[in-house]
Amino acid sequence: MIRKISPDEIKHILYLSLSLAKVRFKLRNEGSFIGIFWYLLEPLLTFAILLLFGHALYQNIIPHYPLYLLVGLVVFNFFLAATNFSIKAITSNESFIKSMDIAKEPFVIAGLIQYSFSHACEIVLLLFLALCLKVPLTGFLVYPLFFLFFSLFVLGCSFLFATIGVYIKDLSNVWAVLGRLLWFATPIFYVAPKEGALYLINLFNPIFYFVSTARAIIINGQTLDLGTTVFVVLSSVLMFFLGLFSFSIRKKDFASRI
Repeated sequence: MIRKISPDEIKHILYLSLSLAKVRFKLRNEGSFIGIFWYLLEPLLTFAILLLFGHALYQNIIPHYPLYLLVGLVVFNFFLAATNFSIKAITSNESFIKSMDIAKEPFVIAGLIQYSFSHACEIVLLLFLALCLKVPLTGFLVYPLFFLFFSLFVLGCSFLFATIGVYIKDLSNVWAVLGRLLWFATPIFYVAPKEGALYLINLFNPIFYFVSTARAIIINGQTLDLGTTVFVVLSSVLMFFLGLFSFSIRKKDFASRI
């Protein structure tokens, strides 16, 4: 049975989450010569390598292929980075959790906030690329609403992974493999033909829908149709409550398990 959380507790959780995210951000950039640009280095290098090999193949098939590629990378990287962080969100804070009567949720939420900041930096890259390709920017006005629901989905996954990570110590190694397989299975740098087996597999891959929706919004400036809207909203809300429920019923045992 999950007890009802009061508005004051929610404010406290959000405040602590933001404080933890700020601390992690400062620690990561302390002593760095290029600071926040480290957040952009990996997606830029990956983008450059994939563009080098994929542009010649897909430039006549996919309109604005560079933007297609970068949107896929940015959306998937946010999901992968946040979930990777969440696996050790509890176990890496063993001293706090064992010695203090403190809310556990902020340790997970802090990761989402931190990677939301890096995602915002990547959106600036998308804006610049869209301007270079002369793509209308109207889709960027709708994107924050999409990202709100996507963040809810990712947070639900993060709560679930954080819970499982307490009980399965090798989860980070398992997810390193499965996450990479999911990256290749999701059409990030290629197109999955609708008559192919890979497309059928992706029909059961929720990240495929989020990536496709982000591309439709940013590249084509399309508003979400009813079916897509229902899927995005329902999958986000259901995943959030599933993750939060799992986390809530197990968090009282975290101190004795880590």
